[in-house]
Amino acid sequence: MYARRSAISCRTALQRLELGVDFERPWETHRAARADLTQRLVGLERPALTNYISTVADVSECLAQSEVLFREAERCEALGVYPGRAQDARDAARRYNEMARTILTEDAPAAVNALREDLRTPEAPDTTEIFSIGNRTIREGLAEWPLDVYEAREADEIISRGFELGRAGPDAMCDSAIDALQRLDQLRTERDQHNAAGLATLGALCLLGFVALMIYCAAPGDPTCTDPTVMLWAHILLIGGGVMLFFGVLSILASAAAA
Repeated sequence: MYARRSAISCRTALQRLELGVDFERPWETHRAARADLTQRLVGLERPALTNYISTVADVSECLAQSEVLFREAERCEALGVYPGRAQDARDAARRYNEMARTILTEDAPAAVNALREDLRTPEAPDTTEIFSIGNRTIREGLAEWPLDVYEAREADEIISRGFELGRAGPDAMCDSAIDALQRLDQLRTERDQHNAAGLATLGALCLLGFVALMIYCAAPGDPTCTDPTVMLWAHILLIGGGVMLFFGVLSILASAAAA
């Protein structure tokens, strides 16, 4: 369903390019609407987390659109067919990629630092129990995915690292997120020279959002996790992060095997 929707959106983007329609204005309208929806779902208690989730969703969508179009162009070029279509797709892919890079270098670091400040408390909550439950839940989910043992271990290492950063505190967790944003931006800077999408890094950013949510929930009397819609977002972060980790790990292992 998502791939189909993305393809439809990409065709719309191409039509806008052909007709000379302002490419960025419809995206900004869509982005504002999604930010509003995220705010409503997560609630007003944790606007820093709301903004972080919305920002990760924005960059994920831009990169997904970009990848669909880059790969369409690459297929046409490799097969020696539809040269005009290939060029249109590549031009649109580059526009989406530049939008993603703008978010990665401007919006996302600001969202991470706002989350950092919000997570800082005079007394850190005891996250032992809730992290144990969250880690076990994710590992049980990994067991259901069609991964081989090496892929499962790679994914588990990334997930365990996320929880370790959560235990180390907001600065360690958010510094890691900033590093991930910089790595992803560098990867997308060179997108014309390779086809690595950076999905494992995006998955890790989703999971850091989940870890932040668990930190909020661990605070005594915190209302964040009393709303079922917040738990819905926790599952969305887990599923979205899990899907990106799955394909990202496959890419990492394939690259290692090729080397």
